Amino acid sequence: MFRYKSSDENVAVVDENGNITGVGAGTCDIYYYAVNGISKTLKVTVQ
Repeated sequence: MFRYKSSDENVAVVDENGNITGVGAGTCDIYYYAVNGISKTLKVTVQ
């Protein structure tokens, strides 16, 4: 099980399944967290 969060929802949003949708131009980070405490960050650029 993972949780997801966008650092800027004006650039991109992420749903509960990890699907990322671009909203507006820019760059943001998508954070994802595993139940075991491990987390990762993905940088997303929308043009």
